Amino acid sequence: MLRPGMVSRVADREEGVSDALVRVFAVTAAALLLATPALARAEGLTLETGSPDALCPELEATRDAVRRRLGELVVPGGSFRARYTIAHAPSGTPRDFVRLELHGPDGTLRLERDLPLEESCSTMAEVIALVLDRYFRALLADEPGAAEASPPQLAPAPPADAADAGAAAPARVAPADSAPTRALLAAELGVQSAAGPMLGARALVELWPHLYAGTALHVALTAQRETLDGGGEVSGRCAAFRLFGAWGGELGPVLLYAGPGFSFRLTRGEGEGLDDGQSGYRGTWAVGLDAGALWMPGGGWMLGAVADLDLSITNLGGRFDVQGQSDEVLKPETLQGWFGVAAGYGF
Repeated sequence: MLRPGMVSRVADREEGVSDALVRVFAVTAAALLLATPALARAEGLTLETGSPDALCPELEATRDAVRRRLGELVVPGGSFRARYTIAHAPSGTPRDFVRLELHGPDGTLRLERDLPLEESCSTMAEVIALVLDRYFRALLADEPGAAEASPPQLAPAPPADAADAGAAAPARVAPADSAPTRALLAAELGVQSAAGPMLGARALVELWPHLYAGTALHVALTAQRETLDGGGEVSGRCAAFRLFGAWGGELGPVLLYAGPGFSFRLTRGEGEGLDDGQSGYRGTWAVGLDAGALWMPGGGWMLGAVADLDLSITNLGGRFDVQGQSDEVLKPETLQGWFGVAAGYGF
């Protein structure tokens, strides 16, 4: 049986132990919080991703793989920055790959490699870690006294085929002022508010990241008709050419873009049941907005939806007039919309 005094001493001892545990926990937590940024960048290396929603490889898993393989990297006066991004090529081999870039403490690009995305996500994390490890080992080997240096502890290597694929990828340094160029060609079928169904083609070129220029040509499949007050009928079929610029970005495999544009519409009008049976051409101008959503699942092929909304500038265009008719015939709509579906190929 425990006496009251003994219970009190035991309770005091437990409180002392609890206080000590609380202090140890607080110190440990503070140390972990302070160490977390260093752990995330392996001291002298910051690792980030340009495609966080892709989740392959997952950022934290890749950081863990780099830490296990590199150990501790100390860079006086700065740190290296590694960045990997999921990329897709419309043609060539590989079609799907991970682009790994390594920038030095001064911001210059030291290493760029395209790693084929043919393995599991966990394996890709190990491949990235292996490529970085080999780069720093080679860098260390060039330093005086490297033979006496203690190499970082290595984790088990990934499968040979994946490691060899990463190691075999040729290192190259891209010019600082280089810009990717991508072009898309597509056939379209859609409906225009005034002209009805139209068939056409579209071209889109990426001039700079997120900046696009495009052109489109549409031809009406049916003629627009109008009955005259005094008898007879006029009809017109048009073709529209447009130029536009746009800003856009990729949302997974979908390219979204929108921007301003202008169009020129050429219409041939013909009279039926008129005394002189006249015919002629009319040109009209319009300014508006172009937008598109293009799904690019891979392999270069593309499916999408495109739309535009135009405001006609009637003062700059011609008109159709019929003798004895007080109003203009086949008058263009002030506001015209177009919606279509597109299928094409990118390269």
